[in-house]
Amino acid sequence: MRLNQRLKKLVLLAIAAVTLLTVAASCKKSGETPADTDSLPQIDSSADTVSDDPRAPGSISYDDMMKKLGDASKINSYAKAWLTIPGTNIDYPVINDNDHKENNNYWLNRLLDGTESPNVYPNYDETVVYTHEEAILDADINKMSRNITLFGHNWDNINEPLRMNDPKDIMFAQLPMYAADIDFAQENPYVYFSTSDNEMVWKIFCVMYCETDWTQTVGIKYYLPNPNDSQMSILISEFRQRSMYEYNVDVKPSDKILTLSTCTRVYPGMGDSQRYVVVARLLRPDESDKDPVKVFQAINYKEPVV
Repeated sequence: MRLNQRLKKLVLLAIAAVTLLTVAASCKKSGETPADTDSLPQIDSSADTVSDDPRAPGSISYDDMMKKLGDASKINSYAKAWLTIPGTNIDYPVINDNDHKENNNYWLNRLLDGTESPNVYPNYDETVVYTHEEAILDADINKMSRNITLFGHNWDNINEPLRMNDPKDIMFAQLPMYAADIDFAQENPYVYFSTSDNEMVWKIFCVMYCETDWTQTVGIKYYLPNPNDSQMSILISEFRQRSMYEYNVDVKPSDKILTLSTCTRVYPGMGDSQRYVVVARLLRPDESDKDPVKVFQAINYKEPVV
């Protein structure tokens, strides 16, 4: 008798298990969540996790960047630095070519090997970003340009609503994610731009849209590579006024700044006379990329003159 009862219990348990599995499977297919999840294993969201993405925050390795830079420099001797921006797929060799100063757009449509791109959308691994033609990347960090501007294409993430994390994006097409989402800006306040001589981390303090030509309204260009103290103060002030976010990042004329510039069409009627720009300053010796950065929505920030 006890054996029969035990068998019955086992059969009932088996039926119940099959029923639960069937319900769970149907919920998974329909996208619903089972009502009773108390018995399911819970994930500790406070536990530290390690991302497999080499561009994830906290996962940036200078050695990995320099290995990639070494490979790129074997293809192109003008590849003098590497740029990685966490949270994006921006992970590129940086061309610093002072031999074509007469044409700042020389590398606009060129691939890593120096040939002109036959495609509007070249392969990710063939593309590069490039510095202003007068930018100086010296082994002595004190001799580097005070304002290092990097240019990169953005063909189609230029109109609102701006998209996020499209795997097909290349070059600077994911840079507008800072403008699209303040939470993204809060979570990714650091930029990694380094050379074989200097490991450098940069802290963002400005996300803005601006006119291409500042000479009429400001008197100097936002991408001026080697401003004097007075010009540097003007640039910092303008960046502050134009930023759509307020960062708790102090910036001094003695700081080095990194300016990332790309195309946009967010402001109708301006055509190609507008740019989207993210600006960061070099970390000081007593600072770390683990330091928290606070980001707030700016009120009445200065917008481009349409």
